[in-house]
Amino acid sequence: EEEEDDDEDTPCSVCGRKDSPDGNAMLLCDAECGRGTHLACCSPPLHAVPDGDWFCAECTSLGVGKSAALI
Repeated sequence: EEEEDDDEDTPCSVCGRKDSPDGNAMLLCDAECGRGTHLACCSPPLHAVPDGDWFCAECTSLGVGKSAALI
């Protein structure tokens, strides 16, 4: 239940909205940076919540989530 509350309080890092327009799910970064992004606001837009960990564009650009073998 606590995670659901976080979804409602976190603004989308792309559009800035806290609500989920058209039932669009909010993804929360697994790096715990506090950023969220609606599925449709991802680049490219996602149609479903991905399996496994998901990292926001900011964390991805910093190399967060890449395995040590790739760094």
